[in-house]
Amino acid sequence: MAESTFNFNKQEFTEKLIQIIEANLTNELFGVTHLSREMRMSRSSLHRKVKNASGLSVSQFICQVRLKKAQELLKKNATTISEVAYECGFHSVTYFTKCFRDYYGFSPGKVKMQKEKTGTTNLSASPSKQKKWMIASVLLSALLIVLFFTHEMFNFHSFPENKRMEKTIAVLPFKNDSPDSTNAYFINGLMESILNNLSNIKDLSVRSRTSVEKFRTTNKSLMEIAKELEVSYIVEGSGQKYGDEILLNIQLLEANTDNHLFSEQYRREIRDVKDFIDLQSEIALNIVSRIEAEITPEEKQLIDSNPTFSLTALDFFQRGREEYLKYKMNNMNTSALLSAEKNYREALRYDTCYAQAYAALADIQISKKRGSELFLETFLDSVLYFADKAIAYDKKTAEAYAVKGFYYWYRGNRGKAMEEYDNALRFNPHLWQAYRGKGILFLDNDPIQSVEYLQKAASLVSGSDLKIILGEMIIAYLWAGFTEIAKKYNDEALRLFEDSVMYFINLGAIESQQGNAKMAVKYYKKGYISDPDFTNFLWFYHDINRQLGFNYLFAGNYEESLNYFRKWISILEESGEISYNGMQRVAYAFWKNGFTDEADYYFDLQMEHSNNLIKSDHPWSQNLFAYYDRAGINAFRGNKEAAYKDLRIFNQITQVPLWMVSLIKTDPLFENLKEEQDFQHIVKDIESKYRKEHNRMAEQLREMGYN
Repeated sequence: MAESTFNFNKQEFTEKLIQIIEANLTNELFGVTHLSREMRMSRSSLHRKVKNASGLSVSQFICQVRLKKAQELLKKNATTISEVAYECGFHSVTYFTKCFRDYYGFSPGKVKMQKEKTGTTNLSASPSKQKKWMIASVLLSALLIVLFFTHEMFNFHSFPENKRMEKTIAVLPFKNDSPDSTNAYFINGLMESILNNLSNIKDLSVRSRTSVEKFRTTNKSLMEIAKELEVSYIVEGSGQKYGDEILLNIQLLEANTDNHLFSEQYRREIRDVKDFIDLQSEIALNIVSRIEAEITPEEKQLIDSNPTFSLTALDFFQRGREEYLKYKMNNMNTSALLSAEKNYREALRYDTCYAQAYAALADIQISKKRGSELFLETFLDSVLYFADKAIAYDKKTAEAYAVKGFYYWYRGNRGKAMEEYDNALRFNPHLWQAYRGKGILFLDNDPIQSVEYLQKAASLVSGSDLKIILGEMIIAYLWAGFTEIAKKYNDEALRLFEDSVMYFINLGAIESQQGNAKMAVKYYKKGYISDPDFTNFLWFYHDINRQLGFNYLFAGNYEESLNYFRKWISILEESGEISYNGMQRVAYAFWKNGFTDEADYYFDLQMEHSNNLIKSDHPWSQNLFAYYDRAGINAFRGNKEAAYKDLRIFNQITQVPLWMVSLIKTDPLFENLKEEQDFQHIVKDIESKYRKEHNRMAEQLREMGYN
């Protein structure tokens, strides 16, 4: 590109930039590349001059111009916040709200409210808020407020160019061109090593391996793939391996233009680990250089570091990683899980200090856990053992900290879990598992905060991982009582993944949470027809047989309720899992059908589970639900004093979910207490707490500019 010969001073240069940006204001894709063309200079020259003139990167400068124009329009009070967002090139309203708040220190809604009250507004950005925005502008919006939900607002693949900052990238699965198909694991291992190296760079946003794996065999164009993954750059490659010699062809493409930024061939002999590390490091750093991403000395040191001294250990680790990916893509493939574990253990035979192999084994232990082991002193001890070993040998092993975060959450130590997730993100700022872990951590005590972290995790993945996270975001919104938002998420999940079973299960959950048992049965039955054995041991209202049993019970059809509860119990027994709440519902179904001995057995079993939970630090105990379960059994059996004692403890709950409000009003186990003033007072108190928190969160949404 020929450089512009115009010799602007700083003011003239800045004015010219603003003029060009404002002329393209409504174009959400207008970014660094487009501006450099308009200015007739290279991107690197543009970056230097903008930095010199404003102290900002080009992407930040573009976003700042958009935000200033947005405030002008809001002051005029001529259009809605949604219209202002779109007019200024923010085709995600929630992302606009986030950027606006981070830059100015207040929401766009506050500008409009101030204007409506006084006719003028005196709001302006402070320098500290501008600095905060520079950091926050690379993050996703914390919330997707679906009262103004449109396809573009929700779609994870439609964020504006200034959000991407031209630093979002996907490394597609490499093709194995070797005559020997068994070399595929090596080519894939090299691809994942490059991907992981790029993930260590904070200035980049890199899509996960599971997100890109579905494009291994696809007819989609690179531009279509980039749009679906919502990235600005694509790396694709192919490789051949003959003995110790490897030949790689790597291409880096700019997604919007299909322009090849580089296409290079690498021919190397891999005789030891250093040869492998040098190769993947060279490729990763070439990519970083062409994208003009900033890389710190610490990040470069991570990329150049040797994970093991043994080429054989590395070989087994790569084989294990491929097997584990097969399991991640299909959780029913337990043979792949066991094969992965075997290969990781083989890697440790050749290098007993291999930190990544220990971290991988820790992750596998989570996948192998059984709920029946929850109250054992040794529950998840193997997870902690392997994670600690990984950190002992390499304190920068981010995956090990993330696994420890899960361990401490499951053991009830929320503070320690958050600390470990933060450690993970310190060493890998794009580790989606850590963001997801934080989201789950906050789900039952701050749903809005939960969604913020889950949204960040969702921005880093696609495919099956994204589907899981979307389901958890639906749970968070349901917990807080925003059922319409949950429905919109569910609609979008159906559009993205075409999973009708999960769609109907979520619709059933939405109705069940509101106490609409008959409507819930209708939707759960639709899901059941397609997959009668659908099970989820983590989120109980995704457990289809359990939910059909529960909702038939509350709809008064006790025979059908018992039928589905029997199926649920059978699935639990076959899997070796135990449900630590819900047995009292099974007991009641048996009792209503005249099976008193079976009813007593399951009431006693739930009482045992509740007692154990209360003694433990399990999350179900911390949020006091175990006290509610125990109170119901005591109330049913006529032990009113014990029931009220537990209900008063349960009433100390601060974050009441919607489903609990619906449940306590209609719970048949409390039938003999419902007319008593003490019980009615507790019910009103629970509902009042729910309303207070629901209204507080609704106000948070309104402060962001939504009415």
